[in-house]
Amino acid sequence: AVVSTQSGHYGRGERCVMLMAENRRRVKVYVLNEERQWDDKGTGHVSSTLLEESVLTLIVQAEDDGSLLLESKVQADTAYHKQCETLIVWSENDTTELALSFQERAGCDEIWAKICQVSNCDLLSENRFSFLYYVLWR
Repeated sequence: AVVSTQSGHYGRGERCVMLMAENRRRVKVYVLNEERQWDDKGTGHVSSTLLEESVLTLIVQAEDDGSLLLESKVQADTAYHKQCETLIVWSENDTTELALSFQERAGCDEIWAKICQVSNCDLLSENRFSFLYYVLWR
């Protein structure tokens, strides 16, 4: 994944993909740090797109300046977890744990459905850890 809070940094020299406003959903991007605390990398709008043939990519652009906060290719062998109606969590490369916290449930449901088309997740039910998360954090 490319995670950045700097304007103009796009990771591998790829051009910024401008996303149509009606397809964007407001999210916060979080990355788990070495102390096992979630670092807020910024607020933006998420959309899914095909950057390469048959490869779904999640892109989050900052709401303030349009810079790229996250670019993540959805992998079939990656475990994605939906929690508490508005949170999607996953690990990339066994080193980076990421989370998207959605402002609205509808946006989370939409992106979750797209992820489930590519990866091995259960579209109809939230992750089995959702109840535990709810009990511990509510």
